[in-house]
Amino acid sequence: MQEGSIKAYSTALLYALTANGKTMTWQAHAYENEDGTASILIQSGYEGGTLKETTRSYDCGKNAGKKNATTALQQAVNETKSRFKKQLDKGYRESKAELSALPIRPMLAQSYIDHQNKVSDDTIYICQPKLNGVRCTVQRHGDKITFLSRTGKVYDVLYHHNKLCKELFEVMPDGCAWDGEIYCHGMPLQDIVSAVKAYSPATNKLQYWVYDTISEELQFERIARYRALLADKDLKKVVACPIDYVKGIVNIKKKQEDYLAEGYEGLMLRKYSAKYRQGVRSYDLLKYKNFRDTEYKVTGFSADVDKCIIFEFFNKGKPFSSVPCWTKAQRQEAYRRGCLDFNTWIGKKATVRCSDFSKDGTPIGNPVVTAIRDYE
Repeated sequence: MQEGSIKAYSTALLYALTANGKTMTWQAHAYENEDGTASILIQSGYEGGTLKETTRSYDCGKNAGKKNATTALQQAVNETKSRFKKQLDKGYRESKAELSALPIRPMLAQSYIDHQNKVSDDTIYICQPKLNGVRCTVQRHGDKITFLSRTGKVYDVLYHHNKLCKELFEVMPDGCAWDGEIYCHGMPLQDIVSAVKAYSPATNKLQYWVYDTISEELQFERIARYRALLADKDLKKVVACPIDYVKGIVNIKKKQEDYLAEGYEGLMLRKYSAKYRQGVRSYDLLKYKNFRDTEYKVTGFSADVDKCIIFEFFNKGKPFSSVPCWTKAQRQEAYRRGCLDFNTWIGKKATVRCSDFSKDGTPIGNPVVTAIRDYE
């Protein structure tokens, strides 16, 4: 902060409870500086301990000369409000009475292609089809079901999917936590994302495909547990993800080809006796696809002759662009929304799919944007 800066705005003080029972605090402030610039200060850490302080400066506003023009201070205030909302999505609350443990973070997969050397030809592995849906952990606590994204954001829309909630209450024991995806086989990912973000008739078509239990048990025990709960039940909206037991790299490749022929995205390979490692990208879980998915932040956008959006990115300082795999109408609407408010897309995380990378790591081979990950 500059000397003489005036505090113009502060968020409420937020609290969160860690897995070991400690309380964390978070608060953001916006300051107006004497030279016309603005700054934000974020304070976070364990309650009663030394707080970590992070600052950011804003030299000017945005969209000068336009109706939606903002000053540097307005930009700083908007940023504090945005970060406040993100903390709420992570499980932080204004009152300690509302606290529950911080959200479960699902275990993430490493690339099979990059780490095939870690796969033994003499070991039996558990295989499942790789789904192209929305990652979601589901927890039951008493009479409450919670749907959480990969980053801990609550999927509120799914509470209106009455059939799904009813079936989950029928089969999930109290205190149970599952890992899986919101999915509908054959439905494009963009349509699934839209149905999760905003309620529509398509929301009622969605299913929850379970592929793991979040517990201290070993992998084969965790899978056996959820499959036993779902066995012999007449369920339409809760699905046990198919499993196969495979030994040998040649057979893993064949099984991946089988899954692709059935319309799945690829194969997931699970180590038979592995532990569930929350929030870790584990070598005990490998994803096998014939293409590469990488996340980048959107740095800009443009349009083609039909006013369909083209997203722009940077990789190690080198620019590249990619079109989203949406319909023409969806791309035109995305460009229109972006022109009305640049923040609609700028800074958002995007999944870019490509067949390969250049020597400097830039996606090549007609890269496409498969998802804007603002729903997590």
